[in-house]
Amino acid sequence: MGTRLAVHLLGPVVLTCPSDREGTEVALRGHAARLVALLALEDRARGVDELADLLWPAGPPATARTVIHGVISRLRRHLPTDGAVHIATVPDGYRLHAPGGDPACSPVDVRRFRALVERAPAPDGEADARRAAADLGAALALWNGPALGGVRDDPMLRPQADALDGERRGAETALAEALVHAGDLDRALALLGRLVTDEPLEERRWALLMIALTRAGRQADALRAYRRAATELAERAGLDPGPELRRLETAVLLQDPSLQAPRWRPGPGALPLPLTTVVGRDDDRRRVIDRLGSARVVTLVGPGGVGKTTLAHDVASAVAADMGDGSVVVDLGPLAASDVASAIPTTVAGPSPAGSD
Repeated sequence: MGTRLAVHLLGPVVLTCPSDREGTEVALRGHAARLVALLALEDRARGVDELADLLWPAGPPATARTVIHGVISRLRRHLPTDGAVHIATVPDGYRLHAPGGDPACSPVDVRRFRALVERAPAPDGEADARRAAADLGAALALWNGPALGGVRDDPMLRPQADALDGERRGAETALAEALVHAGDLDRALALLGRLVTDEPLEERRWALLMIALTRAGRQADALRAYRRAATELAERAGLDPGPELRRLETAVLLQDPSLQAPRWRPGPGALPLPLTTVVGRDDDRRRVIDRLGSARVVTLVGPGGVGKTTLAHDVASAVAADMGDGSVVVDLGPLAASDVASAIPTTVAGPSPAGSD
């Protein structure tokens, strides 16, 4: 199965171009990167004059139209002429055409990210919280660095890059909340520890950290988190903690029962809830997902410690919604070779293979 064409904006601007095997990564620069970003960010046609005004904010040169036509022509060399994804010519302009259907499967990573975030349910109960964590984890796994890398400082693209980075931060906070509601406190605490360091003025993140610590039986640490938040707010912005944090401090001191909730413990075969982006593995992740489309078994190989298990869990979370029977983890690590044949059907609650004991 050949690699599908994909347009990546959540990191460096890159095209993954189809090939007979693993595909070719084409890193775009200059006007090529800018044009792909402008055409992919919005699902609409853009006129040549509009593109010229965006590419040259101080005023397009007399050769602007020629330059744009030339760059589009060079970009098209990387796209299959019969491909579902292509740059279509419209009256006096261009449009990046991508297949319709489920936006969560779009070849444009920005559209896929937004669709997955929008699809994530409100974490009202444990089941919804787990589904939300899976969708949000899959969305965040699409990121491979700051949005629109290489062209994000251009005046025309800086607002879009900043907006995308803001959407990423929002998705990270939503993932942390889903993990807390799901009772997956170990992953929630690991994620929130980073999030409050990254953005110490975000009070919602401090509040989630206090809730997670309290539910983990660490009331003293929850109160210390409140004091850290108060110090950061005072020193960085001259602010006092807001009403939510103050109410949480009181609730922790009073050991309010409303802060308690059952802690989730994964049962046999349960897919671990995703934490956040698998950094730097975007290419490997796409290849595994592509091969799952046609292969019954995909094996990850490599020396110990390179992240095979982490990548496998990340891919399983990303494709879980597309698997009619869900995803199940079978831990073969502690088993003898003779036990493997029975461990798999036992974990997935299926029939044992004929002839196995």
